[in-house]
Amino acid sequence: IAELYGMADSLFVGNFVSDKALASLSIVYPIQKILIAMGVMFGVGFATQVSKANGSGDEESIKKSLVSGLYSSLLIMLLTVVFLFLFKEKILYSVGATRELIVEAKAYFNFIIIGAIFINTGAFISHVLLSFGNSRVSLFANLIGCVINVILDYILIVKLNYGVTGAGFATMVSQVVAFIYAFSLFRKFTKENKISLKARINIRLVAAAIAIGVSAFAVESVDGVVTAVLNVLASAAGGEKAISILGISLRIYMFLFLANFAVAAAMQPMASYSYGAGNHERLRDVVRKSIFLSTLVQVISLIICMIYARELVSLFTSNQALILETEKAFKYMIIAVPASSVYYISIFYFQALGRVKTSLFLSVFRHIFIMLPLSLILVKVFNMGLLGVWISYPISDIVAGLFSIYLLKGEREDLEEMEEELAEKAYAA
Repeated sequence: IAELYGMADSLFVGNFVSDKALASLSIVYPIQKILIAMGVMFGVGFATQVSKANGSGDEESIKKSLVSGLYSSLLIMLLTVVFLFLFKEKILYSVGATRELIVEAKAYFNFIIIGAIFINTGAFISHVLLSFGNSRVSLFANLIGCVINVILDYILIVKLNYGVTGAGFATMVSQVVAFIYAFSLFRKFTKENKISLKARINIRLVAAAIAIGVSAFAVESVDGVVTAVLNVLASAAGGEKAISILGISLRIYMFLFLANFAVAAAMQPMASYSYGAGNHERLRDVVRKSIFLSTLVQVISLIICMIYARELVSLFTSNQALILETEKAFKYMIIAVPASSVYYISIFYFQALGRVKTSLFLSVFRHIFIMLPLSLILVKVFNMGLLGVWISYPISDIVAGLFSIYLLKGEREDLEEMEEELAEKAYAA
């Protein structure tokens, strides 16, 4: 979600404002990722609860989960936004901002954190309605938001010269409109199913949802944390220009990540339902097809991006020197991206089965245990500079992919043993 809005803002700011302004957006990006992660956590957590309750026919749990999820996600986001407003300057400096970038970074940041309230609550709605088979809510909400964002970016940045402030305002307004659309469909759904929104928050359900969704939070948030560290490393190695290179590369790279996330998120409720119903054969089939589809999409995307890397980068800036350096960095970063497909599928698979610890560990494995220390070692110990930042991506993708295959194989064997035990008990009876 952050990628879609950030992509539009970066396109207009990079082309119609300045490379410095583009770097200021890159500074705010890690914080956007962490904020979005909170919405995804609630969405995935409550969607999983709803899917399991739906599979077992527990209508009362469905109603309580929907109401608790809506109000708890909204409340926590409001508290988070207040905290961010109070300490925004310290936070921005900690994620790589410099004195030259801080003014524009704060201008963008102010609007982004307000918009986060609406986009995160909308993310919860999209996830839970997806668990009932309504995939259009997320699609159209994001589509509406992005179209409005592009239109407002053009008006405020190109025509009215409001720069970074215009980009932030455009994003906030588009997120509010997207939320209104999603909430109208959510309200229609609750009325049709006679679900009252006057019910109280169920703390037990909220805690359970957070426990389930914490892996999804980790996937999004650790990426933001690592990006913040990479911003600091890039800034030390190459200044504002390096931050711009990293920012442009990540905008395109994370757009590729959306395909992985979309397939994995769509797979999760199906996997939860199959596992809850005891249909292990269907569960295996869902996982196999999801891995195949995600990998196929990534291979095709990789080929396209390698061929048209320069053209993609030039969408964000007209600075030829910056284009050439970013093209080279981007190709290093994406060369092993298909290997990440099985990694993201595995995270959501274990999450769907209620294997919270395994899913959580996998969520942070690539970023915290591989990419973060690897980039620090390559840059600080081996003095590889920016190259160390770029190549940490493909190495991390490969290692994480291989480790995920190992875990999936072990889980498959456990399910087969469970089936054999059930068959023996049935035969004995």
